[in-house]
Amino acid sequence: TSIDTPGWDLQYVEDIVSLINISGLDVVSSEITLEITNVKNPPFVQDPKTTDFLVVTQTPGLATIDSGTLGGVSIEPADITSCSVSPILVRIGDAEDEVSATALYDITFTPIHQINPSGKVIVAFDSNYNLDSVDPVNDVTRLNGDSVTALVDTNNKIITITLTTVADDGNPVSFRVDNVKNPSYVYTTGSFVIKTKDSSNRQMDEGTANGILLAAGEMEAQYLDTVPGDTTLDVTTSYQIKFKPKHTIPALGYITIQFDPDFDLTDIISASGNYNLLTKDNNLCEFIVGNEVSNAAQDRKSVV
Repeated sequence: TSIDTPGWDLQYVEDIVSLINISGLDVVSSEITLEITNVKNPPFVQDPKTTDFLVVTQTPGLATIDSGTLGGVSIEPADITSCSVSPILVRIGDAEDEVSATALYDITFTPIHQINPSGKVIVAFDSNYNLDSVDPVNDVTRLNGDSVTALVDTNNKIITITLTTVADDGNPVSFRVDNVKNPSYVYTTGSFVIKTKDSSNRQMDEGTANGILLAAGEMEAQYLDTVPGDTTLDVTTSYQIKFKPKHTIPALGYITIQFDPDFDLTDIISASGNYNLLTKDNNLCEFIVGNEVSNAAQDRKSVV
């Protein structure tokens, strides 16, 4: 620690910095700015701020003249720039990024500060993930083989991993979480937030990993069928659109069917009571679902 203000000298004892006026001149009552360099910030985030700075002026004989306090400062966590979260393996019949799939997730990042034994890694998932089936004992592991302990907050979608061995700063560290259930519809999930804490539960680093673009489930071809009542050109007829959804369609969900642009859908209606036609713009028919449609049995949609 040093001082860059002319006319002042610095003495440092523990957490007290003493500045001595060596200019030979009295300091009259005016605003004083002292610049102290090479100050190393605390090694962890203090919530919400550090303790206040205490400023005291003294005579050459160390008798107090004035005193005052300056508010503490907010210490920001170190920014982790290298982190990723990705699904890597799933159950038979699903893709790793498919909606509602149950997957393994790999979490990798490079800590800025060393994480000692009993330190923690905290991973926050998008709120639409389902962590109810994640077993904190068997489903959360460190990929180098070292043991960890884990807590799973299923309500807030947060997994807290406590290390038993060191994770060195500057070296990638990886974890695997099994039985993570993806959100139930297609979108790009929110970012994953990763934080590290020391053995006293004080935050050190923080970073984000990109969210996952979820993919739609693919309906099985054997259950997809179109049955026209009549295929004669320019005849008004009915069409049965048959399919089996891979995932349950919730009540008040939607089904859309795109027709060739040369069909005339001006007067179409829905002949299936559970599906009400909403729109047919540009030959894209949108139906609202009355009661939930399970993926357990083949669903039949009929348009007249």
